[in-house]
Amino acid sequence: MTSKVQDQSDIENNNSFTELKSILVKPDEKKNARVAEFAVRVVCFLLLFIFVFPMIFCDYYFAMNNESCVKQPLHISLTIYDYLIVNAIFGSIVVVGILFLFMYCDSETTDKLKDNCLFIILMHLVRLFGISWLVVGAVMYWGEMNRTLCSQQTNDYLTASLILRIIMTSFEVNHSYNKR
Repeated sequence: MTSKVQDQSDIENNNSFTELKSILVKPDEKKNARVAEFAVRVVCFLLLFIFVFPMIFCDYYFAMNNESCVKQPLHISLTIYDYLIVNAIFGSIVVVGILFLFMYCDSETTDKLKDNCLFIILMHLVRLFGISWLVVGAVMYWGEMNRTLCSQQTNDYLTASLILRIIMTSFEVNHSYNKR
């Protein structure tokens, strides 16, 4: 008997109707698309971070290493220490910038940024600096530096790092050239 009274009370209060309405509401497609886009952005950033972070960390590590070879004076007023520190700081700034773009800019904002003249100039300056700094590091390491003063570990890292950076930079330049 109490169940009949409760059912009549629910019907009068429209509780069952609101539950039925909430079941029939269609999901928000835009919200689902934004969630999926955010998930893709997080995965892309994690992949970028997994590949770039070890190089940034190693640049800091080998720059702070107390080996005299990274601080040996060269014919130019820079040392490998300077190259590694600037590389690490530059890489950190780029990763933070990419993190900001991935996390806080949706696709519409990113498209607007790509059309912004200042953003395009900044991106070209960043690429130009990266390429120039890579050339400076390669010339210092293979042309100016006395590599016999360094440990095998330091030589191996510098050689591998420069070769990987040359390969990545050539792919980036080739990709941007083919885009035009």
